[in-house]
Amino acid sequence: MTFLIYLQIFLALFLITTIVSQRSNSDDVMLNGPSHGSFSTAGTFLRRLTIFLIFCFFVSSLLLARNSATSQKSKKSLISSLEGEKIIQENKAEDINVPVLQ
Repeated sequence: MTFLIYLQIFLALFLITTIVSQRSNSDDVMLNGPSHGSFSTAGTFLRRLTIFLIFCFFVSSLLLARNSATSQKSKKSLISSLEGEKIIQENKAEDINVPVLQ
């Protein structure tokens, strides 16, 4: 589980880096002029890398969600544990004989 969390953080940072490093179409037009094509080898590689990272990020998110759901099934929910404590405290209060002041 810890490995998946570190993998998720790494993928998020790497994904942000690849998205920020990509040039937009307006950058291509300004640098190359409108007559040149906007595809370059580096741009195509970054686009494919970004798509791959998005896929990996999505899969790791699903794995983290599944692991979280399966680990929560074995634990009691917070509300049910608090309700159990409330019932125990009410029973203790009823068992104690407290003198009533008149």
